[in-house]
Amino acid sequence: MDKYITLSSLLLLFFSTVTIAQSKRTPLDDYLEGAKTIVIGRCIASGPVNKIAQATVELEILHIVKGDPELKILSTTVSGRLKPGEMYLIRIPDHERSTEKPKFGSNGFNVIPIASYVDVEFLKTLSPRIIVLRLTNTRLAELETTIRLSEYERENLKVLGSEN
Repeated sequence: MDKYITLSSLLLLFFSTVTIAQSKRTPLDDYLEGAKTIVIGRCIASGPVNKIAQATVELEILHIVKGDPELKILSTTVSGRLKPGEMYLIRIPDHERSTEKPKFGSNGFNVIPIASYVDVEFLKTLSPRIIVLRLTNTRLAELETTIRLSEYERENLKVLGSEN
């Protein structure tokens, strides 16, 4: 009987811990739930960047991660300039539902460049969470590589400059 009570107590403790751990929200949850639309698109036109570093762009929709399934072309304003022919993950926030605090210089839109080697057809088979994780981690790795290479170049230039 004591073994049964101990086993029951352990199971109860285990399942309550799992439930508590699962209820914690992550930044990814906020990213997905706070978005009105998330698409993978190819830039077909990009206007000039205005005084506040925003440009009007037009994208051909390759995949709708979240939002209106009838969307074929997206015309919106984003921070920075997009290159025609390049692919991007674009997130348009749902300002009514979003709990995010606006960031300085940001209109809440997120633009993540997608590497040319990424297979969009494969991404279409994945869940929205996995798509966003995959693309953000790929971009993060590219940025870290660029930073590392720039640091090597900087160090080499400092060595050359110090010989004078």
